[in-house]
Amino acid sequence: MKNGYSQLIQSKYFVTDFNSAIFDGPIRIYFTQAQESLALKVYFHIQNRFAAEVKKLKGVFSDGNTSLFILIYPTTETFQKCFESSERMQTADWENDLVIGINESLGGIDFNVFETQFLQAYSQWVSKNKKTKKHEELIL
Repeated sequence: MKNGYSQLIQSKYFVTDFNSAIFDGPIRIYFTQAQESLALKVYFHIQNRFAAEVKKLKGVFSDGNTSLFILIYPTTETFQKCFESSERMQTADWENDLVIGINESLGGIDFNVFETQFLQAYSQWVSKNKKTKKHEELIL
């Protein structure tokens, strides 16, 4: 992971409402304590729907490659402040890492949209890590 928690809290994507997290290798999910149930649904959805991709990402994560931050915002205002967007979800490059921002306040998470965002982030991740000796593992 190129960026750590200390860099995240200084970024434009962090809000002080984030007081809970799930870490699983390169995947970091930040949320408010009240959103724990939702964050666990996101985590288990990733594990079930993208098991092969997650396995590949974990396999090369030990080399210190890119991390994926999934930030579940509790209000529309905080999401719009960080992403300057009225969309429900946004993917952004952040230095050497990737961020998926989720505007949870608009009626929960649309997992079809989330899957699209996750696959987009995964593709960007593969592109960012093509220079590593294990990049073939990401693609295969």
